[in-house]
Amino acid sequence: MNVLAAKYSFLMVLFLTSNMLLASNFEDNAPGTDKPILEIADKFNEVRLGITNNTIYMTFSENVRLIANKSFQNRYEVDSQNFEDSEGNFIVGTASYLESNRLEYNFDDIKNIEFKNGKLNFQYKNKSSIGFEDIYSYSGTKAINNFYVEDLEAFIFTLTENLKS
Repeated sequence: MNVLAAKYSFLMVLFLTSNMLLASNFEDNAPGTDKPILEIADKFNEVRLGITNNTIYMTFSENVRLIANKSFQNRYEVDSQNFEDSEGNFIVGTASYLESNRLEYNFDDIKNIEFKNGKLNFQYKNKSSIGFEDIYSYSGTKAINNFYVEDLEAFIFTLTENLKS
């Protein structure tokens, strides 16, 4: 009986290992995981904004993700208290949450990016419930406003050049 159990254990480990390798290879080649053309870091080194051939993405630390999720929950609680139907019943949706430390939009989903007074402003064609401007850093400011102006200028220049080609 122990030999049979050992064989099944070995086969299970082999199966799980091969599935992890397949998942790893899939993630490396999955859309949205293109190699960055340019990536800039914010002043606190907590948030990164990057460009690939097809997307603009933001990655952030676990701390920033937790702050963002707490902010989304607080906003949801305030909104849910203010929305009632004509019979006094609450109209409640669901709170938005970041499940990963990466937010990404295809170029096709972004209508316009404005760079004015040293700040980026995104306008979306197809916005999910969370945009780049919805992420706050631990300092309490919008993460998108915590980048050095020179880095944002390089970001806009690179983005413009990439969209031309």
